[in-house]
Amino acid sequence: MIRFIGMPEPSTGQGDEVLLSYPSGSLYNSLVFHYVASMPPYGFPTQRRQPKIVRVLKNRTSTILVAALAVMLMYFLFSTKGFISRMNLEGDIAEQEQRVIELQRDIQRLSRKRDLLRDDRATIEHVARESHGMIKTGEIVYRIVPAVKEEKR
Repeated sequence: MIRFIGMPEPSTGQGDEVLLSYPSGSLYNSLVFHYVASMPPYGFPTQRRQPKIVRVLKNRTSTILVAALAVMLMYFLFSTKGFISRMNLEGDIAEQEQRVIELQRDIQRLSRKRDLLRDDRATIEHVARESHGMIKTGEIVYRIVPAVKEEKR
């Protein structure tokens, strides 16, 4: 009769020697087994319950399924058609739309200026005087030139 199967009897403490006894006449009649004090209280390492991920991955079908899901997830996140690329493209589209709006404002401003230069006499005169230095007949132009500083000798 076996009195010990991987766990000490209640009367023995951890670290005590536990005697395994087999039926009489057996070669192993007086085998002594030492219980290791550092062993967890739920059994030998081979009897421990493995983490769920390890149990799932031991099954070949589950492993293939998990790998396929991981590859699909990586594809949808990081490929050129993936989620991250899509977010970057949406940001680029928003920037380009903002740029289009600014350019449309510039086009409107320049077309108003063009119309004024084509039709308005006061605007034409202003541009001719300021940009090209033109004067009307009989006008005298006074230019103020900044004084030249004399160097100290």
